[in-house]
Amino acid sequence: MNKYYSLEKLFHMNFDIENEYNNRINSPSTSITSLKINPFIKGVRKPVEYPLFIFNSAELILILEKIYTNSAEIIAKQSMLPKVAQEKFFNLLLINELQSTNEIESIHSSKKEISAALTNKSDSPNIKRFFGLVKLYSYLYKDITISDPLDFRKIYDTLVSDEVDKKDKLDGKIFRKDGVKVYSGNDIIHHGIQKEEDILRALSDLITFIQDSKLPQLYKTFISHYFFEYIHPFYDGNGRVGRFLLANSLTSIVDKYTAITLSYSINRNKNKYYKSFKKTSHPLNKGDMTLFVKENSELLVSGQEHILSFLTENIQKMTTATDYLNNNIRDETLKNILYILLQSHLFSAKDDLITHRELAEILEITTKTLNKYLSDNEDKITVIKKKPKIYTLSEAFLSEIFE
Repeated sequence: MNKYYSLEKLFHMNFDIENEYNNRINSPSTSITSLKINPFIKGVRKPVEYPLFIFNSAELILILEKIYTNSAEIIAKQSMLPKVAQEKFFNLLLINELQSTNEIESIHSSKKEISAALTNKSDSPNIKRFFGLVKLYSYLYKDITISDPLDFRKIYDTLVSDEVDKKDKLDGKIFRKDGVKVYSGNDIIHHGIQKEEDILRALSDLITFIQDSKLPQLYKTFISHYFFEYIHPFYDGNGRVGRFLLANSLTSIVDKYTAITLSYSINRNKNKYYKSFKKTSHPLNKGDMTLFVKENSELLVSGQEHILSFLTENIQKMTTATDYLNNNIRDETLKNILYILLQSHLFSAKDDLITHRELAEILEITTKTLNKYLSDNEDKITVIKKKPKIYTLSEAFLSEIFE
């Protein structure tokens, strides 16, 4: 049997799953973790306990190879971008990621609001509530150490505490003191660990696993993500905290662009994402993490392919447009202005286009000089916002470039 099936599926195919489980758990290709779960079905937790394990299947190895190959290609392609394009493209992905991680939890946040929070351009209470989210994600590439259960609470306080309803505020010493249920429609699909002392113990076990496990980093990252959501230490906000921790772990494994596109991929494949948790927790699957890691790795690949497709298309447009500017624009200052606006047009989120002030600073020219060029070239440059001043290339000029 080349394809790796869940034990639950094999049970329904009339296989002897006890024998298959013993074969898997005792295989030289299997890694048994120090983490243990009580499986559950229809929200009912079973008294039996299983260690989480992963079988290093051929399918899994091929997906991991694809992730690392894609990551190397993304690094190579983004290095071809000029500075403004790199910065705007990173912001574009980050805005998509932050909006997606909220949307997965049915938290409404527009790209405009996230962009304003990212650039700290508004004092609106509706936007200020996202400052913590943006602030924490800006720390992704710094050293965020999880060495104590309290560190999970600190992340929660920064990331989501302002978004949590009063009824869901934490009431334990550090985490929740009562049980929590997770629903899908009217059905209970999960019970978090019940008592705060058990939550603390399980989070300590998770920290030990992260620090001591000899598993490949990507395996460890996805297994940790599952186990954190299994613990469910908060009444609300577990998903957003868990996905932040996942993105943070990925930054030490793959390129930064891949790391901040997973929530975007999950949001486009929510059914697959949630099913992967449900299947892993099913009693018949006995703690097998293999398909969870595989399916979430596939979501990561999906995000990478989206990045590569975008980069390939827009790098080609950049090349075409640059050739046009070099062949048709003689004034070097005008050419530089158009080149910066081109990068912003191709690689920015709609609400993160380059501003008048940023343009003057990048080009190191006075506002008076910039204004003269902008007013003298209204056939090529269009104002789309007055406060702050934001310009972009005109549709007529773009048509001329890409005809």
